[in-house]
Amino acid sequence: MKGVKKGEWYTNNDCKHNINQVVYASKGRESILQVTNGLLGEKHKKLVQFATMFHTLKHDMLMFEYEVQKDLFDFLNLEKSPKMHWTNNSGRVMVQHMHGIILEATQFAIGATQYVSFICDEASTIENQSWLLIHVYMVQNWLKLLIFLCLECVVPKSNANNLTLILMQALVHQGGLIEN
Repeated sequence: MKGVKKGEWYTNNDCKHNINQVVYASKGRESILQVTNGLLGEKHKKLVQFATMFHTLKHDMLMFEYEVQKDLFDFLNLEKSPKMHWTNNSGRVMVQHMHGIILEATQFAIGATQYVSFICDEASTIENQSWLLIHVYMVQNWLKLLIFLCLECVVPKSNANNLTLILMQALVHQGGLIEN
């Protein structure tokens, strides 16, 4: 850019950011508080959305049920209802993101603790499928903590080799342990 020295930022005079700075500087304290309150209102709207998503998951409903809740909120004319991210895909993306955060926190907790115990329990379904439940017991600050790590389907057979393989994969992927 012509006239811009090394280490300086170039800003176009017609850019939206410059216009917003001028508008923001001309506003009084009251209008800034209104903007801040509007942002807090957005947080409340997202809280309604997450509560709806958790309610949907708690009652084992499909993500399609999450999507149609927007119609109910519109019909009831709720002011605190968000206007965007009401598709079943956005619900799945939010759940996946939350799962990633929980997984990171679990891996950090397992890595930071001094005493760890892994408990496995095999369960069968009505369809005669075999599932392996893996829990982690940890001691932190002299308190015993229990974390549900994962639920894995045992395919094809529930023999010792297959169960050991499933357990090791779960500890590496969900538990964050290093594979050796």
